[in-house]
Amino acid sequence: MAHNMSFTPTYRSWANMVARCTNPKNIGWGRYGGRGITVCDRWRKFDNFFADMGVRPSGSSLDRLDNDRGYEPGNCRWATGSEQAKNRRPRPKKEKPPKRRRGRPPLQNPSTARVGFRCTPQEKRGYKAKAKPLGVSAWLRKLADS
Repeated sequence: MAHNMSFTPTYRSWANMVARCTNPKNIGWGRYGGRGITVCDRWRKFDNFFADMGVRPSGSSLDRLDNDRGYEPGNCRWATGSEQAKNRRPRPKKEKPPKRRRGRPPLQNPSTARVGFRCTPQEKRGYKAKAKPLGVSAWLRKLADS
């Protein structure tokens, strides 16, 4: 390479631009080349890109003015992070999760709703409820009967 700029920020910006638009294995491919963003033929050579854009200023990176057009003269500039934040394409809105209700969770088994008890873990899993231990008075009565 005759330009001797292989290790400069300007060259890295150019190389990353070309990679994300032309290499399907690049991590940014889906947001650039995968959606039709291209690099113009003139900018496939670093010397031409450098002649059009100049040295990358400190604290800036390559920005496209129209995010639906490719990398080409007239559509690119060196911009700071705050300038780029104002020039974003709209993102699809995510659906909001349902609001959580306060208080206890709803009862799982309608038969326990009458009594006011929640289901046992076995009932939630679909098992039959095991016999519950006897209360003290019932236990004493059983002892007395035997």
